[in-house]
Amino acid sequence: MAEAKLAGIPPTGPGAETQDQDQYAQTYDHLSLAFQKLQRLEKAMQYANLSMDLAISRYGENNPVTCRNYCRIGDLFFTAEEYLYSLDYYQKAAYVLEKQAPPGTETAEGKAFLGELYYRLAETYSRLSRPLSEVEPLYQKSLTLMEDESKRVSIQIGQSLKTALGYMREGDPASALETFTRADSLWKSHQTAFGKDKSFQLLRAEIIRMRGYYWKWQSQYEKTLSCYKEYVRITDSLGISVRECWVLKVLMEIGEIYGQRVRTSESNADSSVYFTQKALHKVCRTFDTYDITRVPEPDDVISHPYTYGILKQLARYHQLRAFAFGDEAEKIIALKTGLSLLELADKLHSRYLEEAAVLRGGRLGSLIAGSMFTFDAGMGFSYMLLQLEPGPDLLETGFYYLQRLKAQQIRLAHLKEEAQKLENLPDSVLEKERMLLSAIQNFENRVHQARKDADAAAVETWQYDSLFHAKRAYRSLIAGLSADYPGYWKDRFASKPATLQEVRQALKAEEVLVEYSVDKSTIRAFIIARDAAPQYIELISMEPEKVEEAFRIADQLNQLLGNSIMQRESSRANFVEWSHQLYEYFIQPLEAQLAGKKKLIIIGDGPTHVIPFGVLLPTDEVKPFIELEYLIRKYEIAYHYSSTLFVAGRKTTSPPRSGIYAFAPVYDRQELAAAPGSIREYSADSALRAFDEDGNYAPLPESERETSSIIGLFDQQGGASNRLALRQNASESSLKAALGAPYRIVHIAGHSYADLENPGFSGIACAGLEAGDEDGTLHAGEINLLRIKADLVTLSSCESGYGKPEDNDGLLGLNRAFVYAGAPNVVFSLWKVYDKVSASLMVDFYTHILEEQSYSESLRAAKLRVLADPATASPHFWAAYMLIGG
Repeated sequence: MAEAKLAGIPPTGPGAETQDQDQYAQTYDHLSLAFQKLQRLEKAMQYANLSMDLAISRYGENNPVTCRNYCRIGDLFFTAEEYLYSLDYYQKAAYVLEKQAPPGTETAEGKAFLGELYYRLAETYSRLSRPLSEVEPLYQKSLTLMEDESKRVSIQIGQSLKTALGYMREGDPASALETFTRADSLWKSHQTAFGKDKSFQLLRAEIIRMRGYYWKWQSQYEKTLSCYKEYVRITDSLGISVRECWVLKVLMEIGEIYGQRVRTSESNADSSVYFTQKALHKVCRTFDTYDITRVPEPDDVISHPYTYGILKQLARYHQLRAFAFGDEAEKIIALKTGLSLLELADKLHSRYLEEAAVLRGGRLGSLIAGSMFTFDAGMGFSYMLLQLEPGPDLLETGFYYLQRLKAQQIRLAHLKEEAQKLENLPDSVLEKERMLLSAIQNFENRVHQARKDADAAAVETWQYDSLFHAKRAYRSLIAGLSADYPGYWKDRFASKPATLQEVRQALKAEEVLVEYSVDKSTIRAFIIARDAAPQYIELISMEPEKVEEAFRIADQLNQLLGNSIMQRESSRANFVEWSHQLYEYFIQPLEAQLAGKKKLIIIGDGPTHVIPFGVLLPTDEVKPFIELEYLIRKYEIAYHYSSTLFVAGRKTTSPPRSGIYAFAPVYDRQELAAAPGSIREYSADSALRAFDEDGNYAPLPESERETSSIIGLFDQQGGASNRLALRQNASESSLKAALGAPYRIVHIAGHSYADLENPGFSGIACAGLEAGDEDGTLHAGEINLLRIKADLVTLSSCESGYGKPEDNDGLLGLNRAFVYAGAPNVVFSLWKVYDKVSASLMVDFYTHILEEQSYSESLRAAKLRVLADPATASPHFWAAYMLIGG
């Protein structure tokens, strides 16, 4: 009713009265609270933001009055378990209050509010697993300011519980137990005064839950179960919602404890399913059956971060119980029920993302991470059922979940790199988005630099004023899309993975695509060709030691290739041994399916992204490098991140593009070679080999000859649109402009570096500093925001693909940023290659391209030419370069 009355009535603008604004603000606050109680957090956030907008328009962004709005939004993010975003708003409020009212000048009301704010910050820090040295001072600040006795006791108990948790993290069980006992005694000593208060009773339940967590840590599971079941009883009796307590997590952990004992008795197997099913009931509005063949309807399930985990765990325990105590028919029923549960999770995923996009301003990391476990389980169940009931439908289902998993891995990696980009919207919206994201990237760079300079005042100004304002504006833009373009989020998050048939149709007759799937104990492969039925093979099955060994060998091989030309006989012997072992793991089981093909398209997963397949050897015979039968001798090889992206790339039609832009700062003059101080630090910890002893970029004289020769080749073809950017002309702004221009090829010959902790700050070193906002480094976060028009981007630079597979995201290198920004083909290097060899290889590569060979043919031919020379036959010289696309 209130929503209907508010519709279409502007609360601000000409003629708007202050009293009207106050009434609107109160109505928005009431609506926000009402929707929170209904567990509609996206609507609660919508109205909380409207109330905040009113407060800011009336009082300003840095007024203490507005801080209550910041805390309200911080509380909603906290409830959604998006602690980093709640931290943004709590810190902003603390920044404003501390600036406006220094310690000792606060009013009584201001002191109480600031005390509660410090408590919120302490709780958030604790949820983010910050060290006790950061958490405890915030609790102490809160206690110093808080005068209400019940709140002081609650804070003291909360502090004790978090302190005990800190002791557990530090491996100190005695201190942890003593602290839990102290918290329990403190609660009991105030039970008479505050025991009837609902929040005080919930605090008692929390003490019991934390004790249960302690006993679980100590592997005393019967005590854990006793505490956890008592916690469930208390929270149920109080009628506490699942958003206000840990009951879902507790029920899941009870199920997990019984699940660990599934094979010891059927009773434990039943209990594992029962308690997990009970958790499912709590995220459903009406579904309450224990019939194992029934699954709730999607509309009956509320949005909650634990839903994915509940559905996956329930599917898993159905399967474990059937495989421990059931016959084949019961196993099939359990696996089908499990797949139904995972299908439900899949259906919910897009809806949750759509809702969360508004709630979190497009920041969807936790939901995406949670869904990945679901899709991984979907693959596993499909493959298990395939063994019992073979058929093409189950093969398709397994491939579907693999594509869904890869899509979430890539999406999550983009979120980590701040690579959020809108699509298929009016140009005015896209331009506003581009400006806001550029501003956010610029302010984050400044915060990053200020922290390295230990300039606390600058950090506060950039983070709590400029960056906060830009992020708020971006969230407002994202939220507005739902109203202005109602179908946008639904379309964006719709599931459209490629099918096996679509992959087959995208392939040419001479091509075969191999997509790997990796988990801790199994390595699988789909083999897809145009002229044959798709096949699924388990290369390693349920052998975690073998999987670990395979990737240990891959890491050793990469280290050897990147750091040595392998002149010593022992190094060559190691290379042959490791290359052959990887061949046996990843290629030998597929030899029959690869026979007769000319080109391999490798879709990696996790650590397989950094295996240069071209060096793999079919035998372990040690011979001179020039005589070894590398895989590159037999096949063209290209790579991609998923079959779905591969198919999308093959379907894309681009307008005609021509010419080449070649970029080479050369770094042979002081003003060109000077590296920002924040960049120099990467030399010690990111394997960057780009600096001289003075901390400047090392000169790359061959890059001038390389790019000049390449331009000469293209000029001979009569191309009028070729451009060479050398030295001071090789600026950051020039490179950005070229990437957005209709060149066929952009060739970058310069230094690059990887920041593994903050991938968005990886970058390409340009020619010195520029006026304005450009800092002389094209960061990955900036690349992600571009709309690249080139058909091929070549990164002929130091370790342009350097990175590490993290959480199965794939390679954290600049290459993925260019792919995300629209480049259908990217050539990059895994390690630093000697300048003269690199230059020769690149010139040969383009010579073949100009002869109208494909990119993969051209790169293979260039590598084989380097390999044909005994002086450069070592794979160190030619194997670094890899092609995405092709």
